[in-house]
Parts: sequence; structure tokens; C-alpha cells
Amino acid sequence: MDSPDVIIVGNGPCLRDGPGPDVIDSYPVVIRINDWRVTDFSGRRCTYWYTTKPFEKDSAQRPERGIVFINRGQPLEVPVWANSATPCCIYREMCRRVRQCIPNANPTSGLLIIHWWLRMRLNVAVCGFNMMQRDAPLHYWKQKQKIGDEPQVLGNSSHMHEAEKFVFAPWLDSKRVIIVR
Repeated sequence: MDSPDVIIVGNGPCLRDGPGPDVIDSYPVVIRINDWRVTDFSGRRCTYWYTTKPFEKDSAQRPERGIVFINRGQPLEVPVWANSATPCCIYREMCRRVRQCIPNANPTSGLLIIHWWLRMRLNVAVCGFNMMQRDAPLHYWKQKQKIGDEPQVLGNSSHMHEAEKFVFAPWLDSKRVIIVR
């Protein structure tokens, strides 16, 4: 496999122990997802920001090339705050894939973005994806909170970890997606 020119940075807490900001920022194209944050371990660069809704970002978090709306299958126009949108077919294709594992599951934003870049015939590197880590918070900037006497993780039940692992496995086997640690 050719060395990827694209890194897709997920928001999972495994990013804290990931490749580090210098490695992430060294890729020619750095893709961020939804409500990402600049931290001392996540890097600063963002070539494209893929999001389901607009977030207020400070100037340090503005994408270099554009904001892409993650279309979840709706026939709609590109929102005024975005430069473009993912094609509806990407969402439909990924729904079919994840529903082979879990009926009625919907693909996460990260899966949609990886699939789209693979469809463009590019190999990609990924980091910050927490497949099968149910006890971890959804995002690297969230912490455990104490509720009553027990610490509770701020997770997200919309992430179907088994479906994510099911979709990731052939990508990793094909060597078109590599996990950067």
C-alpha cells in the first residue's frame, strides 16, 4: 500500500495515547469530525472539517480548505455554513453495511467519512477511533463524572461498536486503512 496522504482523526479518547500532534499534523490532509478540539495531543491542523451541524470554532480551529456537511441521506441543499456535502449514496451504502451486523443501526460520522475517501480511491490513515471500548467516554475531551457513589462514563449509545468493528475489519484487512498509533 502507498503511504496515505490523508489522516482521519476521530474524537475517541484513545487519541490521548495516539500518535501525537506532530505525526497528525504532518499529513498533507488532516480531516476532523464534528465537535473536535485542539489539544496538546490532538494536533492543530484541519484541512477539512466534516460535521453534521455548525459549531462555533475559534480561529485556531478553522479548516484550511473547507467545511463539509455530513448528509445522512436527506435530499437537501448544502447549508449556507458549509462548502459542500457528502453524497446521499455514501450514507445509503454505509447503512447497508452496518445493518448486516445490527438491523436498523445507522453509520457513525467517522464511518461515512472513511468510506467516502476510500470511494475516491485513496488510502487513509485513521486515529482516535474507539471501536469496542464501551467503558470509554465518546470524546477525548470528556471525563468520567461521579453520579451518586459511582463514577459514570459520558458515553454515547448511538455508537454501535459491534457494527463499527464489523465495517472496519475488511478495510484493515485490505490495507487501504491503517490505524496510526
